[in-house]
Amino acid sequence: MTALRKHNNMPGITIHDVAEECGLSVATVSRVLSGSDYPVKPETRQRILEAAEKTGYVPNMLARGLKTKAINEIAVIIPSIQNPFYTSMVGGIESVLLESAYGMSLYLTDHYGQRTNLLINNLIGKMISGIIIAADSITPSIYEALRNLKEKNNVSIIATDYQVKDCIFPGVYFDYFEGAKMAVEYLFNQGHSRIAFGFCPLDRETRKARLAGVRAACGRLGNEEIETDYYESSAKTDFLAGMELAEVIRKSNKGYTAIVAHNDSVAVGLLAGLAEQKVSVPDEISVIGFDDCIYAMMCRPTLTTVRVPSQQMGDLAAHILLNELGGKEACSNIYLEPKIIKRESVRKAINRVRHGS
Repeated sequence: MTALRKHNNMPGITIHDVAEECGLSVATVSRVLSGSDYPVKPETRQRILEAAEKTGYVPNMLARGLKTKAINEIAVIIPSIQNPFYTSMVGGIESVLLESAYGMSLYLTDHYGQRTNLLINNLIGKMISGIIIAADSITPSIYEALRNLKEKNNVSIIATDYQVKDCIFPGVYFDYFEGAKMAVEYLFNQGHSRIAFGFCPLDRETRKARLAGVRAACGRLGNEEIETDYYESSAKTDFLAGMELAEVIRKSNKGYTAIVAHNDSVAVGLLAGLAEQKVSVPDEISVIGFDDCIYAMMCRPTLTTVRVPSQQMGDLAAHILLNELGGKEACSNIYLEPKIIKRESVRKAINRVRHGS
């Protein structure tokens, strides 16, 4: 065997260097390192793999993709990484892909703004094998482009979070409507009849679904009109919105015993704002969030919340996509159920005023 003339991991190491290192033909080395099913003796295969490791050879997946017209790469499209919901979901996707032959590329639609054609061109240029996209990233232009990719290039596409109307892609979805209903009913069962609702602007479908769930629960409990108990903030961040809502709700002097926040970031802002006003949670007022993100366990008191299993959502979406790419029959939509996670920010109300049935 010839002596190695190049240092491990140096750029420029090619399949010819591996062949020279192990003393075999370039053709034989290529068959092994390309994953070809051409029959090669086990001892020969092992010899080549050891030589590749010794030389620091890394396969050029892009070049291979150009030859085969496919690259083992999954595109994950989300609005941003600032929201821990998406961070958790991407973690679920990555944990599955790590055990597969596929890599992952992350695209943030908030960064592209109106230049969605650039995002789509990037996907086409990379010859992506499959796509997982969060519903809040599905604009009409992106949807149309992805639909064309699916129909013309047979690209597998899975949606997550909530079901966009008339969407043809299979998906893994969460029932935000039912989750919000559960939050209100849980507080009512804890003796709370004076409940405030703290939201950010209703510019997303998940927020609209949550408000619809709140209305449905209040109607069932005898409070058809919630407008006087509904508060909205357009602060720059959800946390600042919670801070603002804490002050507004307290100044209303309506004797609320509980607050429903539209997500955990708003709820944590509420906790901070109430603490600034020397209001004890949950002794004087209870707070319930929505999502069960990492903040819910980090704040004090720890946050009672409605769990949205974002990591499981990513995990399932990745499995469905890999099954499709493996030639298995496409799965129908999966709907994940909400669950109340009981922590320290909610306690039973002392006095309970019953609504009508």
